[in-house]
Amino acid sequence: MAGSGWENLYPLCPDNLIITGSVDFSQTVDLIANSKMVLNIMAWEDGIHDRVLSTMKNGSICITNSNSYIDAHFQDGENILLFDLEKLDMLPAQINTLLNNQTKAKSIAYAGYLKVCSDFTWESFVKKYILAKVNSF
Repeated sequence: MAGSGWENLYPLCPDNLIITGSVDFSQTVDLIANSKMVLNIMAWEDGIHDRVLSTMKNGSICITNSNSYIDAHFQDGENILLFDLEKLDMLPAQINTLLNNQTKAKSIAYAGYLKVCSDFTWESFVKKYILAKVNSF
C-alpha cells in the first residue's frame, strides 16, 4: 500500500499487505499496474479520481468508498468493490472474501476493465459531452 495512513490497517491483516508509505505521483502508475487490488479513498463527494479508472484499466480490482458519481456509474460487487468509511472494521473481511474467491475477484476485475474501456475513453467523452451538445443545436 502506498500513501500515508495505511500503516494503521497493517495490524488487521499483516499477511496480505505490503506498505510502502508515501510515494511520488510518478510512481503510482507502476504501482497500480502491478497490483491485483487497489484500495482507494475518494476525498470528494462527487466525481472520480484517476486512480479508480487507472486501476480498472490495468485489470485490477478497485476497492473504494462511494460517492454519488461512483454510485451512478458502477455496481458494487460487479465491477468495483465499495466499502464504508464509517465501517472500516468490515474492510478486511471484504478483501479476504476476494482473496479466497479468485473466480469472483477475476470477474470483478474483468468487468471493471470492460466498463472503463467502453465508457471512460476520450472517444466516449467526446461523443457524450461535445458531439451530443454540438448536434443538439
